[in-house]
Amino acid sequence: MLSTVVRSKNGAVFLGHPAALLLSQIPPPLFPSSQRVEGKVHFLSKSVKNELDVDEKTGLVIYLLDKVVEIESPEIKNALKVFIGYDGRITIENKDNVAPYYDTKSVGQLPLSDCYAFAVTDKGWRVIADVWTVTCGKKQGKRRKRDVVRMELDTPFLNHRSLRNVVVAKSGDGVVDFLLEELHHSSAHLPATLIIILMAALRQLL
Repeated sequence: MLSTVVRSKNGAVFLGHPAALLLSQIPPPLFPSSQRVEGKVHFLSKSVKNELDVDEKTGLVIYLLDKVVEIESPEIKNALKVFIGYDGRITIENKDNVAPYYDTKSVGQLPLSDCYAFAVTDKGWRVIADVWTVTCGKKQGKRRKRDVVRMELDTPFLNHRSLRNVVVAKSGDGVVDFLLEELHHSSAHLPATLIIILMAALRQLL
């Protein structure tokens, strides 16, 4: 089954194999302002998961891209990528063909959990990702600094006027679905300002 995004009172649910994206309609702020994406991802493991090999790329992806017109598939190539895996693996990865004096990626690891909270800050020249484990089914409380994995990655900033567009997606395979809760973009609440993009080209696979 190709994926879809289902709205619920608790958040957006990503189901099946990646074929849908959430695009924030909030215009990127002007530099030197920063923008922030935060929320909680609840991985909904299926009962057969332990009997199958799960793609290590399965998880939540936050893409930061200069131009929305560059979206041609659920896996966006020419964009900076923040990844939170179902197994607690976290990465920030620069877009393809980045200049050699920039690091390609930053990698971290959290304990295995069904739920992770996150806060991703885009400053234009640097992206910061704070991720930590949380209890599923509860509102986020005050996080302890020692529980947070923080990663930073310097990034090429070519626009020099506005920051990047925000796209939220699923990667990997359809064995693990997830629910996005308490999702915010900067000071705005995302569910009211998101559009769902279903990749029409992938319908041929049905």
